[in-house]
Amino acid sequence: MDYQQPRPGCSHHQGTVTLTFPRRVMECVDICSTADRLGLSDNQVTALVSATLKAGGADLDKFVISTSTTRRNRMLTRYHISQEYMAAFSEDPPKYAALHWDGKMLRDVLGSNPGTTSETLAVLVSGPPAYPEGKLLEYQ
Repeated sequence: MDYQQPRPGCSHHQGTVTLTFPRRVMECVDICSTADRLGLSDNQVTALVSATLKAGGADLDKFVISTSTTRRNRMLTRYHISQEYMAAFSEDPPKYAALHWDGKMLRDVLGSNPGTTSETLAVLVSGPPAYPEGKLLEYQ
């Protein structure tokens, strides 16, 4: 008998699970937020989600998925998250606060003009007890 690599996990678990994805899978806030945290491009996110769906046996024609859809939904997700943060900050502003800002010239690696430089500006506010570490207000 030939050697067989043991399967990871317990032997009583099945080899597959059933998942349900929305037809508009790129509207999922978790996917968009995770992609932003990992620094993935829109093409990378679209390819990864498509490959995941295809590996699960899904028919990609049944899903609304494209690079432009990914881009629009990521921008919309960022907007909604920023509005939630701004509303939470407005409801509980610190009694005393310090405003911090810093600008820097950064090279554009993913934008419409790769290799060019543009000025970025980060603005944050800090103030105990609610925001001792600072809260980012604007980044452009």
